[in-house]
Amino acid sequence: MKRRKIVLEESLNEYELFWKNIKQKQKLTQLQKYELNNSPEYIKEFIKLGGGPKMGSICEQFAKHKFSCLKKRDNSEGKTGYDHLVEKNRKKLYIEQKSSGHWSTDDYKWQHIEPEHKWDILLLCGIDYTEIKFWIMNRKIFNELVLEEKICNQGNKTKQSSEGMWFNYSDVKDELIEVTNNDDLYDKLFYN
Repeated sequence: MKRRKIVLEESLNEYELFWKNIKQKQKLTQLQKYELNNSPEYIKEFIKLGGGPKMGSICEQFAKHKFSCLKKRDNSEGKTGYDHLVEKNRKKLYIEQKSSGHWSTDDYKWQHIEPEHKWDILLLCGIDYTEIKFWIMNRKIFNELVLEEKICNQGNKTKQSSEGMWFNYSDVKDELIEVTNNDDLYDKLFYN
């Protein structure tokens, strides 16, 4: 019986040693990064969604909450390719929104941007550690950044990917226009 107890203790220590080594080698999860940066619960709620379509949909709802000038897209006749619509004096701007939490310490990565879709403006949502930030980029700037290879084809190197384009905040930040409230967004959409 005593021998069995010693074997169990050695096995237990072996397991503990294994998990200690694994945990030292593992990267932090996105949520752990936000927790380490003392993010408030209302920010962590966005991160807990885990990215993808669910996070994107919730961030689109938050954008409509923050920016009342954003209207729902026309869902009739299967129209897609943009998330919001803004109108002024019969001029319509089609806005595609992309959202991201931090991929590294201070960077975001926006992905699945389809150049052939019907959008005029990208509304980029960055979930920072203490707030949610928004920037805009028009299609002309987007196309220039594609030519400069700051915005790249997502997926394969033959540029035949069906996943669209992607880019990092750090690569394009000088070309982004930050927007902070409804009037700011509305003014910058129509006067830039």
